[in-house]
Amino acid sequence: MPEKKVIIIGGGPAGVACAVQLKRYGVDPLLIEKETIGGLVKNAWRMDNYPGYPEGISGSVFAEKLKAHLERFEVRYQKSEIRNAKFINGIFILETNDEKISCDILVIASGTRPRKSTCDNEFTEVFPLLGAKNKKISIVGAGDAAFDYAMSLCEHNEVHIFNRGDRIKCVPALLKIAEKQKNISYHENSMPVGSFDYTIFATGREADLDCLSEELKNRLEQLKQDGLLYVIGDVKNGMLRQTTVATGDGIRAAMAITDRIKAE
Repeated sequence: MPEKKVIIIGGGPAGVACAVQLKRYGVDPLLIEKETIGGLVKNAWRMDNYPGYPEGISGSVFAEKLKAHLERFEVRYQKSEIRNAKFINGIFILETNDEKISCDILVIASGTRPRKSTCDNEFTEVFPLLGAKNKKISIVGAGDAAFDYAMSLCEHNEVHIFNRGDRIKCVPALLKIAEKQKNISYHENSMPVGSFDYTIFATGREADLDCLSEELKNRLEQLKQDGLLYVIGDVKNGMLRQTTVATGDGIRAAMAITDRIKAE
């Protein structure tokens, strides 16, 4: 069984920031991501609050930059899905479909999962539909994600946002832009009625800890206190799901891990 010093589960902004900072400190982590590097950030129409990008940057472009950052620092990463993560005799053991890998220190940057399951032509992310044209698309939700997804799709499609209540929860700056788009219609106190080519549910997400064994979940707090396990990014941040916050989490974790290794 291959053994690594540090393994990071998740290739979003938090995981990438942690991996790059560790490499800068001389620690060689392995990053494991089940999909593509970038995580949910690749869905973003435009990120307007990331310092250094005064004109904003699209999520897909930012995700490519994250991948390039890993490659520049020669961070090892692989596309695998962790099926089960355990802690046995002082070692973390991670099981994928193909192998088992062990490590001394584990970083969980696995992000979030949608609360709602979907059927055919239903989605919980916009990324699969970014190439859609001349379609009628409904989006259920009233937060940042719903209006951001609408902005990503409205140039070439007819988009309808359905708010199940009457309170809009997205940031005012984004709402102001969306209200000016002729291809976006907003409906409150309603759900999609009639025929739509696709429906996106932007109705909430929760921490994705599915890969952890129940035994490991029960020991999370103790392992965190012992400096053996770090939970970073959206998986722990609740309503503070911002790329800048996740990135800071990653840097902070890398610094703590490095200090621990130096003290051994």
